Amino acid sequence: MVEEVRISVITVCLNSEGSIEQTIQSVLGQTYGNIEYIIIDGASTDGTLDIISKYRDRLSVFLSEKDDGIYDAMNKGVAAATGDWIHFKNSGDTFVSPDTLKEVFSHPIPDDTQILHGNCIYTNRLGRLRQKPALASAVKSSTMPVLHPASFIRSDLHKAHPFDTSYKSCADYDFMLSRMEGGCRFHYIDQDIALFPIGGYAMRNFRLTALENHRILKSHGYQASVLSLSLQVIRGWLYSRIAMSSQSHGLPRWIYHHLLLRRGWRIESGAAGETTTSPFRS
Repeated sequence: MVEEVRISVITVCLNSEGSIEQTIQSVLGQTYGNIEYIIIDGASTDGTLDIISKYRDRLSVFLSEKDDGIYDAMNKGVAAATGDWIHFKNSGDTFVSPDTLKEVFSHPIPDDTQILHGNCIYTNRLGRLRQKPALASAVKSSTMPVLHPASFIRSDLHKAHPFDTSYKSCADYDFMLSRMEGGCRFHYIDQDIALFPIGGYAMRNFRLTALENHRILKSHGYQASVLSLSLQVIRGWLYSRIAMSSQSHGLPRWIYHHLLLRRGWRIESGAAGETTTSPFRS
């Protein structure tokens, strides 16, 4: 039997009493046997800490203190991790199934892989939308080279390259783009890994997201206007919602196919009740 590598799963949260328990249960419910579970809380003042306390004896690391934003909290988790791989499962996010980690690490993974990644399923009350990564077209489309909620990063790599906390919304984009341009070895597996609710911090703060995307692209020698990036964030959110609404209400498939194609995604066959998308490669 192949020895299981150790996976450090990190959850960061702040005042997340409405979503933290489903995330904890998803992580602790994994059938994979070698998980180090780390929760970093930003000094919550609602019922979050009471919920976490119910599972305290099953956590490898728990820290609750004020931080300088989500990426500062993530960096604390990275510093505490002792596993071979680091995976983020933030409050409200869940694994696709209890067997997700077991299935991911049953795949043959090249020894030189530094970032392992798969697919995300975005969710809201209207339905589900599967997205595959856009590694080759990330710069042109100013989207994530890989889907952060569906990625596993070698611990030594992440410890050497923590998130830049000067970014409050897009440090994960900066991290992945920097690794891509730095020759990092990525390995993609065509597997659904994470369920990720649409409407997170980046969507709620689209102007900040656009400004930070602009700064990141500029720092890497690319040009894009803040206005176009703002419109892209809004368009992406709107197209996704309309597509999912069309799907859930049984409207003709060409409606949401057209919308997603306008966003730059191909439509592929998916499970019942899901739309599967794959960004165009350049």
